[in-house]
Amino acid sequence: MFTKGLTVVATAEIKYSNSPQLSRGNLQVMEDLNAPLNFVLTPSSDDFLIKENIRVCSLKTFIDKFLRNI
Repeated sequence: MFTKGLTVVATAEIKYSNSPQLSRGNLQVMEDLNAPLNFVLTPSSDDFLIKENIRVCSLKTFIDKFLRNI
C-alpha cells in the first residue's frame, strides 16, 4: 500500500507467477481501500490491465515506469 498522508494512492500485490490470479480477498482489499491505482507485480510479465484500475506488470517495469509517479 502506498499512501500520501492518510490517503491511499496505490496498492501492490506481488505474485510469483507471470500469469497471476487474483483471489476474492485481493479484489476485496483493493475495493475497500479505494485506491485509484492497483498493481499486480510479477517476475517478468508484460504490462497490461486486467480490470479498469488493476495493472499487471513486472517489478522492473513498476519501478522504472510507475513508482516515480506515485
